[in-house]
Amino acid sequence: MAVTAFFTRFKDLAFREMRACTVPPGKEIPAGGYGFLEFYCDDAGCDCRRVMIKVLGQGSGRRSAMAGKSRRSTRNGRVQP
Repeated sequence: MAVTAFFTRFKDLAFREMRACTVPPGKEIPAGGYGFLEFYCDDAGCDCRRVMIKVLGQGSGRRSAMAGKSRRSTRNGRVQP
């Protein structure tokens, strides 16, 4: 399964809707700004509905964390985690 960054297909929309946060000093997470980039499964034959969120630390350009979630529908239309 390959994933594609949302901004590669929808650049203007992705940067308008991009989310970020600032963590103050004194927390478990290092202080600073963090941006969240979305990645989606790009396999046309797949129905996994997988999304991956990459967290980037401000100024470092390095990935700080990555989280993923997959939801797929069943035949009766209900969503399965």
